[in-house]
Amino acid sequence: KPSLHVNPELGIYKCFACGAGGDIFKFVQETERVGFREALEMLAKEAGVELSSGPRDADAAHRARQFEAMQFAQRFFQAQWKQSTLAQNYCKNRGITEEVVTTWGLGFGPDDGSALATLLKKEGFNLAECKELFLVDQDDSGGYFDRFRGRLTFPIFDERGRLVAFGGRSIGNGIPKYINSSDTPLYSKRRILYGMNVARSGLSVSGLGVLVEGYLDVIACHRAGGTQAVASLG
Repeated sequence: KPSLHVNPELGIYKCFACGAGGDIFKFVQETERVGFREALEMLAKEAGVELSSGPRDADAAHRARQFEAMQFAQRFFQAQWKQSTLAQNYCKNRGITEEVVTTWGLGFGPDDGSALATLLKKEGFNLAECKELFLVDQDDSGGYFDRFRGRLTFPIFDERGRLVAFGGRSIGNGIPKYINSSDTPLYSKRRILYGMNVARSGLSVSGLGVLVEGYLDVIACHRAGGTQAVASLG
């Protein structure tokens, strides 16, 4: 609102229309919907400031490692898409352009039992923890295999743009047609909407959201200018 006033000297803001006010930490907490610690970490990262050690450091390091595993899987899926004629032809036949693949981070899980699991282990990731993240599963003999095999993959981000889960659509005769991440330490499907990280700006301008059924519906809406489209995951 035009009635928002920022005082650079004092480092505070006040909106005389809605009554909101506070400092930079409060602003990030309110706009990003996070707690103080997360706001502090976000601002420290942006400013290049290293936070001092604290009792939560071990938990934070563990959580950071989980996000690293998700990013590693995403890079794997994207690289596999570029190498797969099958995946590329499927996208072409569905009208999914390379621009869409790049913008939405689509990838491909090869129909190889443990390609991703093998690489995750090689990179030093704990496969038991990767199972909790729904990247791999375990057979009766105790061996690990990939969750998303022979599937087009859709990365799922939270409202802050952090990769927290995947969806996989079979591009052959695989059953079921879709495999989606179950709830994990990083992801609660009841609390996240697919496409929210992209739709946030459109939602904030219009104040109106459009709820559609699935991943490709969201992408189609955004391509057509419906930038408020999101899809439920639970």
